[in-house]
Amino acid sequence: MTSRVDEIAGLLDGGRMDERESNLTAPRDLEEPGVLVQAILERRRAAAHLIDFARFMDPGYVALPVHELIARKLEDIEAGRLRRLAIFIPPASGKSRLASELFPAWFFGRNPGLEFIETSYDYDLAAGFGRNVRNLLKDPRYQLVFPSVGLSTDSTAMNEWKTNAEGEYKAEGVGGGLIGFHAHVAVIDDPFKNYAAASSLKEREDKWDWYTGVLLNRLRPYKGGPGAVILIMQRWHDDDLGGRVEKLNASGEEKWDIITLPSIAEPGDPLGRKPGEALLPEGPNARTVEELRQIQARHPAMFMALHQQKPVADEGDMFKKGWLRPYDADQLPERLTVYITTDYAMSRGSGDYTVVVAAGVCPDGHVWILDLWRQQCDMLDGVETTIQWMQKHRAAKALLEKTSMARAYGPLLSKRKVEEGVWTLVEEVSVIGRGQKQSAERAGVLAGAMQMGYFHAPAGASWFGDLEYELIRFPNGSNDDQVDALTLLALKLNSLRRLGARHEDLGPQPVKPVGMTFAQAMEINRRHRVGLRFRPRAIVVPEPPVSVLDAA
Repeated sequence: MTSRVDEIAGLLDGGRMDERESNLTAPRDLEEPGVLVQAILERRRAAAHLIDFARFMDPGYVALPVHELIARKLEDIEAGRLRRLAIFIPPASGKSRLASELFPAWFFGRNPGLEFIETSYDYDLAAGFGRNVRNLLKDPRYQLVFPSVGLSTDSTAMNEWKTNAEGEYKAEGVGGGLIGFHAHVAVIDDPFKNYAAASSLKEREDKWDWYTGVLLNRLRPYKGGPGAVILIMQRWHDDDLGGRVEKLNASGEEKWDIITLPSIAEPGDPLGRKPGEALLPEGPNARTVEELRQIQARHPAMFMALHQQKPVADEGDMFKKGWLRPYDADQLPERLTVYITTDYAMSRGSGDYTVVVAAGVCPDGHVWILDLWRQQCDMLDGVETTIQWMQKHRAAKALLEKTSMARAYGPLLSKRKVEEGVWTLVEEVSVIGRGQKQSAERAGVLAGAMQMGYFHAPAGASWFGDLEYELIRFPNGSNDDQVDALTLLALKLNSLRRLGARHEDLGPQPVKPVGMTFAQAMEINRRHRVGLRFRPRAIVVPEPPVSVLDAA
């Protein structure tokens, strides 16, 4: 039977079978060549692929799509296909276990004579990673996958150790010294400890100076190109190390492969999730969308940074952080005149969003955003939502931008109003002479009103963080649809303030169509012939009661 086992192993191993492999199978397994074949295949897969290695070393390891994506990118680093990789991912997602423990061990199995540097915000944390990687190399299961790779006997400290092939591992805190050490691959795992550290300009400058002046100078050429850097972190601040890497990549100064993995999926998700789906729906670190929304309601700005990887900058080019004032439900004024304002995208998948906003204007002119709808959809969905919100929010008026696009959606909106019996007044707002989209000239009136504290939004709204993020990024961000919708409201704010000061919410008003007799039609024709102007009366709306009008 032994010769049969050797024959099977030889076929799988290119004509050679390591003695350790033949001895690490139970006697019962030797009677089952199929079992041995499966065992050897598992070892071969573990040597070739990081996720298979993770499962082999830890049979309880749960690999979700997010981990499989990260593993493929790390494999590209090891193969020399990537030189700069940035992965922005929420906390408690299993990133450090995969990128800072399993990956270095797998890397040394395939490259035992190379050098590796591991860093994090704290020396002790980095040294802990080093201890765990070292222990993986000492694990008997590791020897099944990489039988010729082990630890050197004269260098085994948890933060500094060598392989038996003169490969070298060094763990250090970000900002620490690396003199005397080099790396073919370096990992930066969470360079900032917390928000306070990331908010400090000095801390950010120190980390950047260390990265550019220390770490990059420790890299050795690797597989036909420069040494590789892996940055894996949760975002804290718009100008943190991840933010600066994004700017390097955008300017073309340094090419990075940047993977952004939000807790709640957005359009264009790198994992192929539908918008609104959770990153970790199962597994030991599972978080449901409901739980994530609760976290978001407690601190929208922090949620946008840590979970959605969209930190809001301290200072935008036009809008500043804090200008959009959050309010609690009990702060909402009782007397509001509600308006709908929109910005339509023409087609689904165009990259633009359709935005519908419901906002109330109180008598003193402050704008209280009540609700906001933002979707990548076609014009039909946007019109339907506008009709629904006219009814839902008992809107006094809907504001639409007066452009050539209005010729497309204007008749459709009018038709749906008649079909649904909705008689909310629609006003097209002219933007002629106010600059192009994404221009300071057009959005300046909105910025001015916000600076003066006239715009408020519900603090716990799921869309609050996205809105603030777009405002701060304007006009250099990728989207401006929410800014455009609110700008229409700001352009009409003075007239809306006067109207809001005179009228209370009267609710839906009864309307009645006015018919026309034959005699009236003939009289209209006669008036036209003699040049008299005729104003058609299609709808009669009763005047509001005198009691709700201010004295003129």
